[in-house]
Amino acid sequence: MWWRLYPLRPDRREVQKIVARNHQYLGANRVIDKLLSDKPKDRSEVAAGKLGVFWHTQGSGKSYSMIFLTEKITARFGKIHLCADDDRTELDGQLFGTFTGCGAATNKKAKARNGKGWKSS
Repeated sequence: MWWRLYPLRPDRREVQKIVARNHQYLGANRVIDKLLSDKPKDRSEVAAGKLGVFWHTQGSGKSYSMIFLTEKITARFGKIHLCADDDRTELDGQLFGTFTGCGAATNKKAKARNGKGWKSS
């Protein structure tokens, strides 16, 4: 699925159709392709934990790219536990709001602030 209806604001019932941009579509598909690849180089990168990073610039839709990738992984492999790590409080709030607002995260209180929180979430 490369479009989704998202709430415009959590306190309203309005929704908005969001369509993946080309770089979001290609990036999410490449992550999945690498994950499922039988090529030795790809398998070693996956085993080394070097999977899933694609770069974005400011205002390019990073939050929605994460949503599209999460939904693609979930559709292919079933329910997952996602860990999103960021380096800014503002970005943390934006990501959390985007994931919970569109229904990609169902636990609206699952935010780890330290190592103990990671283990209990």
